[in-house]
Amino acid sequence: MSRLQGVCSISVAVFAFAGATLAQAPDGAVLLDVPKSEIALHAADAPPASGPARVHVLVDADARTVRRQMVRIADMFPGQSLDFQWSPEPTNDTPTAAGSDFAQGAGVLIWRIKGVPSYDTRNVFARYHGTLRDGYPDGHGEIKYRSGKVYVGDWVAGRPHGSGTERTADGEHYVGGFANGLREGSGRLVLGDRTILNGPFKGGLAHGDFTVTLPGGTVYSSVWDNGHETDRALDAVYLDSTLAGLLKAQSGDAASRSSLAVVLDAQTTAQSEIRYVAAPGADRTLIYTENPDLVNAWNGTSPMKSGPDAWMLFDQPWQEVYAYLNVILQMNGGPAQLDRLWLEVTSSVAYRKPMLQTSFYYGEAKFNANYGLFNNGWGAVEAAEFTFKITDPTGRTSGSQLFTVPVSPFDREGSFNLEAVLTQHGIDVPALKNARFPCASRAVLNQCFTRTLSNLNLGSLGPFIGSLDNALVFAIDGTLSFSWTDASGQRQSATQPIQNYIHVATMDLGDLAELGSGWADVPEALSHVDIVLPVGRENYFFDLPFRAGSSVSQFVYPIKIRSDMASTHDFRIGAQFRDGSIRYSAPSSLFYFRPRN
Repeated sequence: MSRLQGVCSISVAVFAFAGATLAQAPDGAVLLDVPKSEIALHAADAPPASGPARVHVLVDADARTVRRQMVRIADMFPGQSLDFQWSPEPTNDTPTAAGSDFAQGAGVLIWRIKGVPSYDTRNVFARYHGTLRDGYPDGHGEIKYRSGKVYVGDWVAGRPHGSGTERTADGEHYVGGFANGLREGSGRLVLGDRTILNGPFKGGLAHGDFTVTLPGGTVYSSVWDNGHETDRALDAVYLDSTLAGLLKAQSGDAASRSSLAVVLDAQTTAQSEIRYVAAPGADRTLIYTENPDLVNAWNGTSPMKSGPDAWMLFDQPWQEVYAYLNVILQMNGGPAQLDRLWLEVTSSVAYRKPMLQTSFYYGEAKFNANYGLFNNGWGAVEAAEFTFKITDPTGRTSGSQLFTVPVSPFDREGSFNLEAVLTQHGIDVPALKNARFPCASRAVLNQCFTRTLSNLNLGSLGPFIGSLDNALVFAIDGTLSFSWTDASGQRQSATQPIQNYIHVATMDLGDLAELGSGWADVPEALSHVDIVLPVGRENYFFDLPFRAGSSVSQFVYPIKIRSDMASTHDFRIGAQFRDGSIRYSAPSSLFYFRPRN
């Protein structure tokens, strides 16, 4: 049996979760798209939907009502002692199936180990985000397991069926077709050492004509029969005889019969508040934060966070946030003596793009049209301006004309003010600043809104007023344009959306809320070698300590990596054997997220 055979014969009994983050890599990262499956799909044979049930409180946002209702899901994990929580999307008008209590439609389904606090994310067994039918995942969705396994794609009756992406805890990444929970049809499988298999799968196994690409670039044709490699066509010329995972060289040295890979330590990562993922890029493994909000903060591609959402996003014990990895060395044909193991970094570059958030005057009884900008990144904001329109908070109108206000350059804190725009359109700003809007209780908010609107002169912007919680507001929708200077001294241009509100009149209810800390503890990783990568350096290395001359056949070496600022690091692992031969892992790029807070 070849090394590849054992990998391709793994049955996909437990599925994984790629999530939206796989499509949101940091700038410059190119990740795999999910292709359309070439298989002829057929309906999955689903077992009868039966399983656990519990009472849920369901919210009808439009009617502003809540109700208690029994909700049942299919038993996808028999024998496990799990609780579940079904949270339908706000747009899901039928969160349970007609005539039954099975969860239905779009939402989030979480399985959690019984008897643990709900805020402790480390005890989440699995999390599914997508559509359900009769208590089963059905349609499109993504699921993430506590073990680190990942699947995103099409589902039928609780099984992957159609096109999907799968990532295993040991670093494998598959994109292609699925049928009844197994790999089926055309697919692309990237192994942990970056060996790539392109070809057809049948019943979860490689079956047919494949193209195999080795980490050093060698490409050859291969024939597979139900998970067994039966034939290969390979020239005796290798592009790089030192790189991980190549077919065995004819010299017989130790490196030629070894493979070396860097993969995510899924178990330790699953216990972390800030988790990293590893995904195959064009020529290397890309390691970046799983949290889509942090990815968006890095890229600046989504509207700026504001208020408590932003504080909780950036207020973390960043000095304790690591990317947890395993270095895996495997020998074929017997053990060999290992003399040296090291991490070799070709470049470490500071990431100086600003990471911005804006203030949100939530719950203040006093009118304020001055907005703060806070920079959590490592470079200053230069030559900025804010272009926006005013619209209603429900989005029913197309909004006002476009306005532009200047924003002075700033490093950590800046601001923009909209008072001149409001005054220009007939709003008495000084009167709003001095006004107070008492309201007896939330039960009579609508009456308070009506009374307040009858006494306000909103000028030409009146059609855009609406309510948000206990306030009458305008929505603002615009873009901040700015420049910044990268680590090489080059000036870069950027834009980032801002969506916020002008609180015209806030009803004074006197019921301010208090936020508490909800962060889970960082995981204990005492066995991991701690590596702190500097920035602004090239071609340096860290020796990884172990007993020289050790005889190894399979070697797992855990490391944890961090840096003192947001930065990108290109690295690989090297291994030198007693006979002097050297093996390298395929290259990896770490996009390390750390705000300046």
